Amino acid sequence: MTDTVLQRIYDAGGVATARANVWDMLSRCQQLVNAALDSIIVALNFSTGPRQQVFTLTDIAPDVMKVLRVRDQHRDLSEIQLRELKYISPRWFGQSGSRWETFAKIGKTMLVVHPMKLSADSLTLVYTQILPRLGGDLDVCPLSDDQIPLLTKLTEAMLLLRQRNFEPVKMIVDNLVKDVQAMKLGVGDGKPKDETA
Repeated sequence: MTDTVLQRIYDAGGVATARANVWDMLSRCQQLVNAALDSIIVALNFSTGPRQQVFTLTDIAPDVMKVLRVRDQHRDLSEIQLRELKYISPRWFGQSGSRWETFAKIGKTMLVVHPMKLSADSLTLVYTQILPRLGGDLDVCPLSDDQIPLLTKLTEAMLLLRQRNFEPVKMIVDNLVKDVQAMKLGVGDGKPKDETA
């Protein structure tokens, strides 16, 4: 993957761009691809205490990129905006019930479930995972094979920007946007067209 990116930015020998810089940019770009396509999804059970309604995501899992769903056994809780809780009840905080109905995100670090339960129980958090950093040519990228061309193209665009080589970047980014939209919508074969330099 590193060699492919170096060839695309016209630096096959890695003279102007060190391999470590390519690995760093690949690590950053894999997070973007993962966030855009929700590639690596984790479902994790977590315990809830009695009368607990607010949860810090880092206490549940340290690798949460974004919350997709919260489940109570096999039932998804409905997601609402935090400000909409007052429409359910002006005294929503501390209100108890027999089962959880909704959840709301507080920024990117906290979660509120409503109503609270009086006894300890558990919920399942479904989230997009933060991927581990790539540190070398032998590291394996956890993205699926059909997403690797997106990753290499995005990395190519970012490294060309870093080199101040602006001409090819607009075309690369336009193609990336089309490829991501096609993958999200399931249009065509779902695989981006891989261009070679």
